[in-house]
Amino acid sequence: MKEVKALVIDDFEYYIFPEEYDSIEEFTDAVSAGNAGFLRLVRLPAEECEPPYFIEEDCREVFLNSRAIRSIAEEMVYLLPEEEFERMAAECDCGCGEEDCGCGEEDCGCCDHCGEE
Repeated sequence: MKEVKALVIDDFEYYIFPEEYDSIEEFTDAVSAGNAGFLRLVRLPAEECEPPYFIEEDCREVFLNSRAIRSIAEEMVYLLPEEEFERMAAECDCGCGEEDCGCGEEDCGCCDHCGEE
């Protein structure tokens, strides 16, 4: 698992923080000045993931129109190989580390291990 800095654009799209900028302030200054035009970014698709965890193999390069950005935030996220992400996603939501029973409820009581400390 790799921890990386990410941009959260318009509250729901995640991108790896571009290396050519040292800070979010520098990035927003460039976008505000209109100098950026289209930005080459690496998108972290959230459709199959649960932020702040993303599947490394699903990342893809995109060109984003900087003039369409309404909000920008900075967040630390985690990139995992698909196999590790799937293993983590299969664990029970109660945090016990056991495999999920499949009912979709947190602390459901369906499993002997749910709710155990």
